[in-house]
Amino acid sequence: MIVTVIWANYTESFLKRLGEVFKEKGRQDVDSLMSCQKKCGKLLRKPLPGN
Repeated sequence: MIVTVIWANYTESFLKRLGEVFKEKGRQDVDSLMSCQKKCGKLLRKPLPGN
């Protein structure tokens, strides 16, 4: 029974921390995507040479 309690607490803590890590990773990925979108948008709005 003690092993089950330890395992349950370990698993709960592990999953909670994993969720925190991936929540932050998701935020970073969105920031990166938005930065890329802004850069690409600026490039697409520039006139082509000779026009």
